[in-house]
Amino acid sequence: MSHAYRSAYEQIVGARLAETKLARETVAPLLPRLSSLRAARLARALAGAVGLAGAACTVVCAIVGDEGSPTHALLGAGLAAVATYLLARGVLAIAGREARARGWELPRLTGVLDADLARIDASSPLPALRRRLDALEVWSTTLPLAAASLLAPLTLHYAFMAVTDSTSAESFSWWIRVSMVVVGHAHLALMALAIAFGRKLTTLSSERLRALSIHREWARAWGIVILVAAMPGILLLAVPPLLTALTGIAFIPLMFALARRRLMNERAALDLAEEASTVHVAADVRVAPLTAEESEWVALAAVEERPAERAHG
Repeated sequence: MSHAYRSAYEQIVGARLAETKLARETVAPLLPRLSSLRAARLARALAGAVGLAGAACTVVCAIVGDEGSPTHALLGAGLAAVATYLLARGVLAIAGREARARGWELPRLTGVLDADLARIDASSPLPALRRRLDALEVWSTTLPLAAASLLAPLTLHYAFMAVTDSTSAESFSWWIRVSMVVVGHAHLALMALAIAFGRKLTTLSSERLRALSIHREWARAWGIVILVAAMPGILLLAVPPLLTALTGIAFIPLMFALARRRLMNERAALDLAEEASTVHVAADVRVAPLTAEESEWVALAAVEERPAERAHG
């Protein structure tokens, strides 16, 4: 490898390392918040999956279980989802603190300019964290919405009956079985609409997400679910669609609004971190010099011959 190449390599790679260090220092105060967002998204996805599994278990218990098992499965599903969320947040918070305590590790340099520049860019914490967050966005939005769509209606019914009528697990299990037959298709319709709404949120840009009319979105889903529930309801004195309307208005607007608000807040935190990193790296600023160890790494990589040069040597 020529002296000119080594000199250019050291200059370019050294400058890129210094810029990456500056970007990390700029974004460092925001990393705990971003790590918390990742933990929250993963915890929500896991909790949603547990909630859906619990809803499926409730259906199985209603079909083949004993008198009180559907009620126990329903309530257990909600508690299990909440416990999963809290446990996942706690475990991921500890893991995130340990990862941040290790700090930035200098990427292994090879002496090949393009390859080493790519390694340095890949070692920046923000792009990697953003990729993990983006991968979780759809799941962390749709799974909780789907689980809430199935669990919330009957859970609200149980809470209302427990307060007003002191219902037992056995008597409410009968209500669950009747609901499955009469308006089970409405529950599935709401789940499908909630999933579609969640996927729609994740496809919108931050600007379009803020401009989205949330009232139109939840009202549309609410109206469709009422119409679906009315299919057998005409034969049952309109009781199912009326009950569906009252139950849906109690949680569908809140469920849709919270999903949108949560995603907007998370997007705002990500945009802030990327803006801070981009502005400082692109600006004409004096970057901090490399440490002695980093300079030694660059120099050692620079003196190593590239495979192509050794082949032609």
